[in-house]
Amino acid sequence: MKKVLQVTAGMNRAGAETMIMNIYRHIDRSKIQFDFIVYSDEKQDYEDEITQLGGSVIHVPINRGAAMVKSIAAIRKILKTNGPYCAIHAATLFNCAYAMLASLFIPNLVRIAHSHNTRNTLNNNLLWKIYESLSRLIITLIGQKLIACGEEAGKYLFGNKFAQKGLVLNNAIDINMFYNTNEDAVAHLRAELGITDTTLVIGNVARLEEVKNHAKMIEIARQMKSRQIEFKMLFIGRGDLESKIREDIKRYKLENEVCLLGIRSDVPNLLHTMDVLLMPSHFEGNPVSLIEAQAAGVPCVISSIITDKIDMGLNLVSKVALSSTAEEWVDTILKTSKSIKPTKKQVVISLRNHGYDINETTKLLTDIYLGNR
Repeated sequence: MKKVLQVTAGMNRAGAETMIMNIYRHIDRSKIQFDFIVYSDEKQDYEDEITQLGGSVIHVPINRGAAMVKSIAAIRKILKTNGPYCAIHAATLFNCAYAMLASLFIPNLVRIAHSHNTRNTLNNNLLWKIYESLSRLIITLIGQKLIACGEEAGKYLFGNKFAQKGLVLNNAIDINMFYNTNEDAVAHLRAELGITDTTLVIGNVARLEEVKNHAKMIEIARQMKSRQIEFKMLFIGRGDLESKIREDIKRYKLENEVCLLGIRSDVPNLLHTMDVLLMPSHFEGNPVSLIEAQAAGVPCVISSIITDKIDMGLNLVSKVALSSTAEEWVDTILKTSKSIKPTKKQVVISLRNHGYDINETTKLLTDIYLGNR
């Protein structure tokens, strides 16, 4: 059996992490097993499942500046003592440089860097730009396989090198998990959340962080309430802005309309409670939650900054400019909510044709890990 070392910022329920868990569940674990490095001291949402599947989670808090040498040394020690590994797969954007440096000169090891985003921060100060440039140089010089969830994400992390030796690997999902409905579970959720047959349900599955633009969602909720629309807005996720979002909900008297649900393991059922998935993000790579929503047949209203390649051609995606007013967003939500749900056959064919079938993605990654591609 071969072993792969996955290097991640964390293994909580977010897009990139969910994607790698989808691979882990479907890969032949009698041939390939995963260990995970996470840059955190906290227990991760997926940690118990990883252990059940035969892997281990190793916590390595990340250090910055001169202290980054400690992080690199810690990763190198894990490679040598917990191995041998056939591959190291880092999905930590510019911090992939740590894993690349740590794995240098270790024989028979495929070094993989994986980009999941088209931007990393809303701030672009000089120090950050210098860090980006140095990290990109290290990653492209040492990395053997440069993978991205889309062309834009590849160009952002790897620059011109992506066109020369990069590979697009879509954030594939298990279609059956999202299209098939557990009607009893959905009915229970609707009752628990106070959703009636006349309630318009809008959801967002994302970290509670600035880039996801929850401020715009609160603005949209205020506009819907002022128009006396009966609605529920579900925020699924957690993050640094949770306290501020709670304050805004209270300030604008939206306690009955906006629900903070935290991290959930029942996202497929929650998607089936929704009439629309809302994503006014400032930037995204190839968000897994949008693929999952379309697989569940849920209409999506998203910011125009998100790549067109996320649209699976099922007539479920509508785009709105970030500069548009809350009223324009609401009008689009109301119109999009009336979209006709595609059949399962249409969903399966569309996602497979667009490269989002989990079985094909797992086969491709297996070949990369084993050095066959």
